[in-house]
Amino acid sequence: MDVGQFYAQCLLKCVPNGKRLEMKKTKFKKFSLFLEEVNKSENGPLVKIRKEGKGCDVIEEVFKNHPALRSFVVTDEMIKDEDPGVTKSGPKIYEYFSITENVLPLFKTRGNFSKGQLLEGPQIRELVTNYVKSEELNQGKLIRLNPILAQVTRIPEDTADWNTVLQKIQVTYLGDLFANEYGIDKKYMDGLDLGIKKKRK
Repeated sequence: MDVGQFYAQCLLKCVPNGKRLEMKKTKFKKFSLFLEEVNKSENGPLVKIRKEGKGCDVIEEVFKNHPALRSFVVTDEMIKDEDPGVTKSGPKIYEYFSITENVLPLFKTRGNFSKGQLLEGPQIRELVTNYVKSEELNQGKLIRLNPILAQVTRIPEDTADWNTVLQKIQVTYLGDLFANEYGIDKKYMDGLDLGIKKKRK
């Protein structure tokens, strides 16, 4: 039998449920190299391998009298590494946004918020939505930008759609937080205005 065929049809079928045998991730890389190493044992070769060409090895004979095979005993014992009822879960990651001085005027209209306070994305959307409705700034799919929204979003137009307004609010204060508090260059932040700014002479 071809070595590769033996590996796929015989060896892999004996792997316990829930386990994986990946020869490529071992130091041998190939099953044929593993067999060569096994045949170097002090008790002599376990199998007789015949090379029929480049990359084509055939198992010609299995030495059933080999001590490794003679000492092998089949049992009904079932080995369990872990309780199947226990499932592993990865760490939970929560996304928060920090309020900076630039967006503070907007959030102060909605409650007792302070600079540096952390908010979740859904909280921000709800606060902005309530503000727009209370100020009657909703114009269908667009929002009319009053002085506070214009200052916070830095949008030069008189109106903007909902997604743009929400994105600008989040990007603005996230960008300011990274740049001012942590010294990260804004060129590494997606979504910020990176227009060329002329230096004053």
